[in-house]
Amino acid sequence: MVEWQFSKLQVASSSLAYRSNLFMIMVILLKENKVNSDYFEVYHGGRRWYGPPEINPPKQGRYEHGIGLYFTTNLETARKYGKRYVTKAKIKNNFVDLKDVKLPIDEIIYFLKTNFSNSKSIQQDVFNYSKRTNRNTISLDILNNIIVNAKFGNKRTYKIIVEFFVKNGVDASVIEQSGEQWLVVFNPSIIIDYDLVDYKSNPQWNLPNIR
Repeated sequence: MVEWQFSKLQVASSSLAYRSNLFMIMVILLKENKVNSDYFEVYHGGRRWYGPPEINPPKQGRYEHGIGLYFTTNLETARKYGKRYVTKAKIKNNFVDLKDVKLPIDEIIYFLKTNFSNSKSIQQDVFNYSKRTNRNTISLDILNNIIVNAKFGNKRTYKIIVEFFVKNGVDASVIEQSGEQWLVVFNPSIIIDYDLVDYKSNPQWNLPNIR
C-alpha cells in the first residue's frame, strides 16, 4: 500500500515537471518569434526613413495592392525591393483592415464625383458591382481594387484616396502571398517604431504571420 502511494506521488511530480517544462518551451518560442500582444513586426524594403514614415506618390505599376507603405513578413522579399536599406517595423496589432470597412454605394459615388472630374469610369464600375451583387454597400477593398485596376493612383489623386480610407477608419490591408504575407499601410500612425535591419545580428528570415 505504501509503495503504491509513493508511485502515485512520483507520477504527480513527473506530471508537474512536464507541465513546467512545457511552459518554459512556450516562453522561449514566444521570445524567439517576438510575439507581443500590442504589436507585430514586419520588414520594409525601400528608402531610408529619418522621421515619421510618410506615404509618397506611387510609381506607375508599383502599387498593385493599393497606395500605401508596403511591408512583408519575408526578409528576402524586402531585400529585393530595398537593395540598400531594409527596415524592421513594429505595427499596432489592433489595426483596422480595409476589407472590414463598408460604406454605402451613394457615399462612395459622391466621394468620387466631388473629388475627381475624370472618375466616371470608376463610378460606373462601382455602380456595376452594386447591381451585379445586389448590394447597397461596398467594402473599401473592392473600391481599392477598382482604383488599382483603373490605374487611377497618381501624384494628383493619391493623397485624397489615402485620406478617404483613413477618415473612414481604415489603417491597413493584409495581402496573402505565396509563403508570406504583405501589409499595405494607409495610416502610418499605426507604425509604433522602426529600425534598420542589422544582418550581423542574424535576423529572422521569416517572421510570424500578421493575422
